Amino acid sequence: FKKYDRYDIAFFGIICVVAILVFLFMSFIEGTLNVSFWMLGLLLLSYLIEAAFYQPLSIEVDEQMLRIKRALKTKSIPLSAIREVRLYPNPDDDIVIFGGWSRRGVLGNWGYWNGGSKVGRYFAYYGCAEDCFLVELDNGKKYVLGCSNANLMVDHINTLIQKAGRS
Repeated sequence: FKKYDRYDIAFFGIICVVAILVFLFMSFIEGTLNVSFWMLGLLLLSYLIEAAFYQPLSIEVDEQMLRIKRALKTKSIPLSAIREVRLYPNPDDDIVIFGGWSRRGVLGNWGYWNGGSKVGRYFAYYGCAEDCFLVELDNGKKYVLGCSNANLMVDHINTLIQKAGRS
């Protein structure tokens, strides 16, 4: 049995990505744009490259691993390394330290954030701020993840951890 949940990528985000790619392609073909437009194009391209590495696409959990699927890489966290999993309400109130150019969920939110006295520093991978949960590891690392049924995901992960003999 696997619990699997996909992020809902905003339609607006997809339109932005297509528009950026068309802009870059047309400016390359035409060759008429000045340096400032090329700089803007390179900035937008760097955004797309960052999104390819960090944009959250889905979460998958089995008896051994919690996997955060991204476009080019998968972040895997062994369930045996998880100390606590709980719901985490509205991380949009927290402060972005680094990353997450796509603030407010155009392509998902990612990067280092600071939750202050609530939770401290963590790395975030989520789409919608209302459906997030916190994963705290034995080594002190923290992740805020999001999916459409965060409460069910938290219950499922905690059940798998309890079955494995950890609590």
